[in-house]
Amino acid sequence: MRTHKVLCFMAALLFAAVPFFAEDKVVASQWTAKPLHPDGQTADWGQSALIQSKSENVSYAFSNDASYIYLLFVFNESKTTSSVGLTGMTFWVNPEGKEKKTHGLRFYQKVLSGPQLVQQMESQGDFLPEDKKAEILASKKPFILSWYDAVNKKGEVVPLATRPPATFRVKKEGKDTVFKYLIPLALLKDPASKTPFDAAKPFKLGFEWGGATPEMMKDQVAALGEMGVRAGGERGGNLETQVRGEESGEFTASSPDMSNMRRRLPKKYDFWVTLQVAQKQ
Repeated sequence: MRTHKVLCFMAALLFAAVPFFAEDKVVASQWTAKPLHPDGQTADWGQSALIQSKSENVSYAFSNDASYIYLLFVFNESKTTSSVGLTGMTFWVNPEGKEKKTHGLRFYQKVLSGPQLVQQMESQGDFLPEDKKAEILASKKPFILSWYDAVNKKGEVVPLATRPPATFRVKKEGKDTVFKYLIPLALLKDPASKTPFDAAKPFKLGFEWGGATPEMMKDQVAALGEMGVRAGGERGGNLETQVRGEESGEFTASSPDMSNMRRRLPKKYDFWVTLQVAQKQ
């Protein structure tokens, strides 16, 4: 009887220890000897390199050199793609190997007027010949700029002392939509973290898109405010309750306008991988 109890106790300890010793599947990046251009094409990767994430209906692959990570993201569904178009894609980096947001990079498209684009380029120190500058200022069409921001765990923009070149491109390939990202390894380091980032060691990388960005949340609240003003006193001061519910993330039947707005937001997607960056061969 005593032997049986001892065996059961040991089995329980072994069972409890399994999750602590089990390792996540590591996604390996491929070393590339030449820079890959973010042109939105899949030709730089073979189909065998693509990893399928069935729940999000996307495929992805990594490649890197000593300075950059090149990420290929292939969306196989139009609803998923539209979510990226509205909110952009945020990459979360956690060097501690935890699925926990600490430091991220959000890539998205900015729509700028001619004067705004000139101001943006000049603020970055880009040289614009006078004829090119005049051409941009005279244009009546909006300009779409591929942009990125460093963000904290709340998704708030964190100012950068310098802006290493990072960008992305989008291209349709049949029914698929291909996103190709160029990310400097230097941007994966969080200056506010006490844990040093070591590109030679596996780290957690999270992907997030859809849902509502902080900017979209502000727009929703502003739109609700305008609706409340137009409605006057018909709702008996219900606006304050609705805004408070929005800020706390609570949407109830008592705020029908906000609930309707929430349903119109794109679906949120997110998942994590453990990434091993390839070392120089």
